[in-house]
Amino acid sequence: MNRRRGFTLIEMLAVITVMTALMGLAVTLLILLMTADRTSRRQLIENEQIEQLAASLRRDVRAAVTAEVTDTPQALQSRLVLNTGAGQSVEYVISAGRITRTQSAGGKSAGREAYRFADLVEGRFRIETGQGRQFAALQLTRGKPEAVPQQAVVWPPLRIEAAVAADHRLGDPERQEATNEKE
Repeated sequence: MNRRRGFTLIEMLAVITVMTALMGLAVTLLILLMTADRTSRRQLIENEQIEQLAASLRRDVRAAVTAEVTDTPQALQSRLVLNTGAGQSVEYVISAGRITRTQSAGGKSAGREAYRFADLVEGRFRIETGQGRQFAALQLTRGKPEAVPQQAVVWPPLRIEAAVAADHRLGDPERQEATNEKE
């Protein structure tokens, strides 16, 4: 009786080849999962920033007495200045992939926030009139430029708007009446 002990060289090479292929697939899958996780985290952070920006912008525009927009095409900047009265103002500036909100009181800076967007292609503030009111609007175009322009990804424009002076009870007779009725 000739009993064989152990494995042959061919059997060992076959097992090593199969294990190498499985490890290669596992590493590739792990890299893809990590990339997807990183992308989804970045997108989540940007969506949270958009929500915070929209809430701040709407609150500031509604609280403003006046709104003024200045664009600087050569510097690729758009600026919205909101005067809230009593020497207070809020300024939004779009430049270089970010939007900066600066709050001023009495000519001194009282606070500053920056909203960064890695995929910001273009952003513009606009003042529009409609329904007998003045509206301040922010339009953002986001995308992902690629080395080949035909493969660039551009998302639909995002628009945030609010009525100027919508929160001023003294400036809006209907709100003033509603406030008096509540009191």
